[in-house]
Amino acid sequence: MMQQKLFEEFELPKSNAPVKRRITTPTATEIRTKAGETEMTPETNYNFKRLSQKGEKCWNDVVKRFAKELKARNCKTPIEDIEWLCLNYYALPNSPALLTAGTRNFYASACSSYPIKDTMDEVSFSILDTLKISSMATKAGIGTGFNFSNLRSKDEPVRGRTNVTGGPVSFIRAYNGFFKEITQATRKSASMGLLHVNHPDIIDYINCKAVDGTIEGFNLTTIIDDKFMKAVEEDGEYELKYLNQDKDGNKIKKVKAREIFAVMCQRIWDNGEPGVMFEDTIKKDYFEDEINILANPCSEALLSHGNDWLELCVLSSINLPKYMALNTEERKRVVSTTVSMLNDIIDTQDYVVKYHEIGMKKRNRKIGIGVAGFATVLATKGIKYSSKEACQLAKDIFAEIGEFAAEASKELGDLEVTIGGKKSKLGRYNASLLSVAPTSTLSNIFNSVNEEGCSYGIEPYFSLEVQTISNSYGKFEVKEKIIDFLGGKISHIESANDLDYKAHLGPVEAYYNSCPKGYVQGCSKTINFKNNVTVDDVKEAVTYCWKHKIKAISFYRDGSRQNQVISTKDTYATENKNAFITYSLAPQRPDELPCDIYHVTSEKEKWLVLVGLLEGRPYEVFAGLEEKLDIPPKLTKGKVRKENGKYNLIVGLGDDEWKIKDIPNMFENKQFGTITRITSMALRHGTPLKFVAEQLIRDGGFDAFNKAVARVLKKYIEDQEESGMKCEKCGSKMKYVQGCLTCQCGYSKCG
Repeated sequence: MMQQKLFEEFELPKSNAPVKRRITTPTATEIRTKAGETEMTPETNYNFKRLSQKGEKCWNDVVKRFAKELKARNCKTPIEDIEWLCLNYYALPNSPALLTAGTRNFYASACSSYPIKDTMDEVSFSILDTLKISSMATKAGIGTGFNFSNLRSKDEPVRGRTNVTGGPVSFIRAYNGFFKEITQATRKSASMGLLHVNHPDIIDYINCKAVDGTIEGFNLTTIIDDKFMKAVEEDGEYELKYLNQDKDGNKIKKVKAREIFAVMCQRIWDNGEPGVMFEDTIKKDYFEDEINILANPCSEALLSHGNDWLELCVLSSINLPKYMALNTEERKRVVSTTVSMLNDIIDTQDYVVKYHEIGMKKRNRKIGIGVAGFATVLATKGIKYSSKEACQLAKDIFAEIGEFAAEASKELGDLEVTIGGKKSKLGRYNASLLSVAPTSTLSNIFNSVNEEGCSYGIEPYFSLEVQTISNSYGKFEVKEKIIDFLGGKISHIESANDLDYKAHLGPVEAYYNSCPKGYVQGCSKTINFKNNVTVDDVKEAVTYCWKHKIKAISFYRDGSRQNQVISTKDTYATENKNAFITYSLAPQRPDELPCDIYHVTSEKEKWLVLVGLLEGRPYEVFAGLEEKLDIPPKLTKGKVRKENGKYNLIVGLGDDEWKIKDIPNMFENKQFGTITRITSMALRHGTPLKFVAEQLIRDGGFDAFNKAVARVLKKYIEDQEESGMKCEKCGSKMKYVQGCLTCQCGYSKCG
């Protein structure tokens, strides 16, 4: 039995209301708070604006609509129990259940995840089939995750053809572009991409989001196994495995594990991606023999799949500040009612495709109960986030919730699973029980009804200063309610940037160690690094997570992205920037790169600019006077092939293909060659395009040549990216639109 001492000071007289689970006899409902009746203002509360429907004025209206939906669908949980749970704001289901209740389709799951088979054929989970079904989920407002590990490397040939495949990164870009065009019913598209570290294209994958704003619809995570981490420790080699074989007939490729690890940790330092998922840690804690690893965009749901089934996230979060104020019997009622409610959601919600319905109803019936407000509870109890007391409290809380959830699940049924190669009864109705989500929306709701407020999930407070939250609804300033609740006595509250990575991970490690095998799915947790940490600090943190059995983790260094979701006035302050230079490894150049060919007029002279592309991004530039290379304007595409140390341009197709040898030398201008070499070096080492283009035209010198190169490079800058240059008319910062600098006042400047 778990310890109760950390809860004793919150004990209240025992309630006479019996605990009922999925029965037809109604139970008495006592609504103890009227905070949910407070009228909300959609213009200032973006979550209420998103979740409410016409005529709804308060959170109670939203919650009652959800309860009414379940009742209309003949839920087995007494409606009085659901109202007691939700109108007291002890717990709520994930936000899609609140949003879609009362609409044509009740899609109550927040997320889904998909395998991708290496085929275009019309079979389940082929590249096109997965794109189709995940697009339907995206349109329905369901987040998506994908495991790209089963796709061939870009070095593997396509059957029956002479060329090679594009590799996983090309399909990530394709999926991202497709999802951008879909109007999601509920929110901006969010997807997770997974790739195993043993994939031959792992370096390309790690580097594909090196430029801020690239593939913005995907969070990326690398699946890492113990073999890789041991090779990193021992400075050994690690095998990358081709799905079939590369064009030279090789089935494996041996590399130094530390080289991959160094690039990965550098990219994490640069902009927080990729996250990390530890395969063997997940498998060792799984409830049955095998898991085909999939994950949702925030990694709190560790899902699996079969040949004809998929799983969804069916989640709920407990309002921890309110939960801790209840006695043991009432806390048990909170958890058991939540388990019953989530099973009703599995049985009654609408499903986008049959794969989901089979996976949820007929297979593992995974649910995930998490918490919101852990940092708020610590603050009210005077406990520091970094303390041993905080870790013990986390362990006790999750041990209790897990114990109560298992008891409630056992009363509902008994799953058959495969353990030790044999079919066995699991002893409960739901394979997994706990999952800690980020709780952004639910924390906002709980924050509205709690006097002390409510922090996000298991995270520490981001900051106790006034914060600016940016999302698709605009920018909102937020002040934590805990400050006034404690009368300003907040010296014991540690915010995210006050903590080192070990302190960040303490409560998470306690969560993962709180319950018997198989109870716990994942945990949405970000290690928030201070701006001045080093790449070596990142390496230490990743290694620490592996050794301490953390299943999955994401990272973020304060101020490392231009568009930061939560920020304070000091986030981008000069004093927080590094006082040192960090070094970035360039992705290795393939023997051949596709090339865009541009004919440009600048200062009345005609120039030819060639841009070599790696995964669709500029990697190298060659340029000079057009008269030096006679290439017809109709030819806009080519290939730059590196042969014997020389760069040769290949243009035309088939019998019309021709080669121009040693193109830098053909331009016959060493000064121009020096500029393009330096430009190419900046591009391949990850310098943002806008900085490269703007530096080329900032000062005098070879004005016509520099302008020609800069004009071409600007074509590759993402629309709406903010420039460092100011408007000549009004002085405002300008943005790029179709390669042109554009200001909100209407002024535009191209070239």
